[in-house]
Amino acid sequence: MSIRKLKKELEQTKQELYELHYGTPSPDVYRERRSDLEYQIVCLEEMIELEKAFIPFRLTLFGFVVIVASMLLWLYVRKY
Repeated sequence: MSIRKLKKELEQTKQELYELHYGTPSPDVYRERRSDLEYQIVCLEEMIELEKAFIPFRLTLFGFVVIVASMLLWLYVRKY
């Protein structure tokens, strides 16, 4: 999942938590739903950090693929 999608989902979850806080649900429903939403927010924040950590590896892999493809193309052109 992309970082933008994760951030959008995070904002939606925070908005849902805000609406739950200012709504008038029963105390049991409020506690359970609040706990679920807070856990979901923590998980989304961790996923965003993980995606950000993988950006250098993705760029390195992309660079490696481009270099290998250009080397193979150069060998093919040089052969003929």
